[in-house]
This record gives sequence, C-alpha cells and structure tokens, in this order.
Amino acid sequence: MHISNEVHDTQKAGNQWMKFISVRWIVSSMCVLSIFLIILFANYHQSISAGSRIIPEPEPILHRDNGQVLEIEKMARTMDQLATKPSIWPTSGEVTSGFGWRNSPMGGGGELHPGIDIANSMGAPVVAAADGVVVQSGAAGGYGNMVQIDHGNGISTIYGHNSRIIVSAGQSVRKGQVVSYVGSTGKSTGPHLHYEVRVNGNAVDPIGFMVQ
Repeated sequence: MHISNEVHDTQKAGNQWMKFISVRWIVSSMCVLSIFLIILFANYHQSISAGSRIIPEPEPILHRDNGQVLEIEKMARTMDQLATKPSIWPTSGEVTSGFGWRNSPMGGGGELHPGIDIANSMGAPVVAAADGVVVQSGAAGGYGNMVQIDHGNGISTIYGHNSRIIVSAGQSVRKGQVVSYVGSTGKSTGPHLHYEVRVNGNAVDPIGFMVQ
C-alpha cells in the first residue's frame, strides 16, 4: 500500500508538470502567432498605403524629329522668300498703262513702257512690294522723285513720279511699309505711280509677280 501511494503521488506530480509545460507552450505559441500577425498586418497596411498613393507619371522624353525640324526650316525659308517677293500692289487704283510697247503719252511715237502706271489721287500712300533695302531715293530724270528697292536674288522694284519720299538710301524696309506718296513729278501727265519690277537688271511685267 505504501508503494502504491508513492506511485500515485509520482503520477500526480507528472501530470501537473505536463499541464504546466502544455500551458507554457500554448502561451508561447500564441505570443509568436500574435507577433507574426502584427508583422503581417503592418506589411499589408504598408502595401495598401503604397498602392493608394498617387505617383505622377514621368514626363515623356521628347525626341528630336529631324524630318520635322527640316520641314519647319523649309517653311521658314519659304516664308522668307515670300517676304522678299514683290507680290503685293504698291498702291490702289486703276492701271492706265500696262507693260510693253505703247504710244508715248508725251508724243513722239511708240516706246517700250518698262512698268505699269497706276492712277491714284495725289498724296495716296505707296508701299514697298516686298522686304528689301532702299538703293536709290530722290530725283531721277523722267521718273521724277523715285524710290528703288533691292529685294535680293537679282530682284528690284522702282516707284516713280512720287510727290514725296519718306525713306532714304541704305534703309531696310518691310513688305507693306509706306515709302512714298503718289505724285506727278518727272515726265508725267497726271498723278499716278509708275511701278517697275526688274530681274537681273531687266524690266519684266509686274503683273506676273502681283497677287490678283
């Protein structure tokens, strides 16, 4: 009987120790699991926050398109050529004498008229037909008060019989800029503008250059 009591006490103590170990293992496991869940939740929250953050898209890199650049440069050159082409009417009015052979209004038979005569009232403005540089400004025999403008590429224009000139030789002028005023100076029968276009020194019909 004494031996049985000792065995019973030993078994009871062993059971209590096993229960203690089981409780410690469960508590430890729960602590580890809690820590793991906390870390997992923190990472998840961080990933959600990062995903909801608006990240601006990078600016696109603009590549230089040589073809487009060449086209722009070509257009600029074309515009420059148009600016120096005498394509606008230097004054308003009626063409009373065209380019070519005619009977001289001053008498004396036929003559080659190297330009066109545009009738207008005295003092009407006369504008440069294109960009250029004034190469002559002043009295010029039968042309009266005359302005001559060099537009480059062998092209020049002449404006004759002016009552008044407001540009000087060597001055740069722009297309449409007023250079003088209609008059009747020189060999003239009334107020009008004598307008010429010369290519490499040769007079050509201005109508071929002018916008209709």
